Amino acid sequence: MTMLSGPETKAMTHYLRTRHDAILVGAGTANADNPGLNSRLADEDGIVGLEKQPRPVVLDARGLWQPRRDGKVFELARKGEGKAPWWIVGAEGRLGDRPPGYDEAVRLVRESGGLVLEMREEKDWKEILGLLAVEGIQSLMVEGGGSIINGLLEAVNQKYVNSVIVTIAPTYLGKGGVTISPNRTGPVNEARLDVVKWISMGQDVVMAGRIKDTKE
Repeated sequence: MTMLSGPETKAMTHYLRTRHDAILVGAGTANADNPGLNSRLADEDGIVGLEKQPRPVVLDARGLWQPRRDGKVFELARKGEGKAPWWIVGAEGRLGDRPPGYDEAVRLVRESGGLVLEMREEKDWKEILGLLAVEGIQSLMVEGGGSIINGLLEAVNQKYVNSVIVTIAPTYLGKGGVTISPNRTGPVNEARLDVVKWISMGQDVVMAGRIKDTKE
């Protein structure tokens, strides 16, 4: 794994995680990075308690997540430093033949205290957010990967996005390093930001803004 963000922007990320009910990544990110998906923000008593920890959510239409019993998200849940994960998968009829290890993965998530939620449509963010809302999630922080962010930045889904925060680190990954490119349906990139602020944090720069209303 290539480390990009500096300590200042890492601290910002962990603070932002405490301000949301849940944090979402895709199966590809979950498999590749084995993320903890908790906040390591500390106060005088140590890492913030479970009441301020976000709920880890893995969005996975095809059931391709390969959770491990020794994975970070489960270790943190056992230690009380994070919440058990929720796994959003495609409905059983859509999955067809289950991927190898799928049933064991379901058992692992449920045994940890997590949930397995089924969605009918792969790219229907209204349904995805609705499933989370029924379970009490009112604010969601989406961290990746690229295809998930691309989908949210498409014009049809921008109404679900409250703000966009991008950390720019002084590291050039080269061709294919990061691919964030929402589909274009017009002559101008539809995901244009407004009310933009640029903030220097250590060697990184943070850009924060809101999706511009193209009807203006």
